[in-house]
Amino acid sequence: YATRFGDGQGFLWAMGPSIFWATLMAGRAAAPFVLRRVSEVKTVLGGLVLAASGVSLLLTATGMAGLLVGVALAGAGLSSVYPTTWAVFSEYFGARASQKAGIISAMGGLGGATIPWAVGVASTQFGSLRAGLLIALLSSLAMIALQLSIMFTLARRSAVAGSKATAASGRWRAPS
Repeated sequence: YATRFGDGQGFLWAMGPSIFWATLMAGRAAAPFVLRRVSEVKTVLGGLVLAASGVSLLLTATGMAGLLVGVALAGAGLSSVYPTTWAVFSEYFGARASQKAGIISAMGGLGGATIPWAVGVASTQFGSLRAGLLIALLSSLAMIALQLSIMFTLARRSAVAGSKATAASGRWRAPS
């Protein structure tokens, strides 16, 4: 894909995968510092938005610089999604998390196995990697929608738990 830009920058196209993995590792190293200031669910959402932005840039890039920046954004964005999702999952389910861990592990593996395959199939079918990268973009957008749903569910549960605690203390009573 990168070699098609043909802007005479020789070996730079080969750096794309290395840049992706380097930013993914750097993002994981930076995650503890980010998580001191930003909640887990917002960190995951921000990462997914950053990854979707990177894929969008890959789709619209007209030169090597845009392509490499898109790769870097995608790597940085995805860096903390999986490990931080585990943390949110554990916090949400508490003691029951170990009973339900198989589902999140299976979903992570399923996405990791099927999305690259679907990108390849679409690329081959339409004769264009850009067509395949649309699968990656749509997957990122679907994960953003799922993360927003999780955020609203957690916020709603927190509000309900807070109102029950207030009612139990006698300061507020629910209407009959």
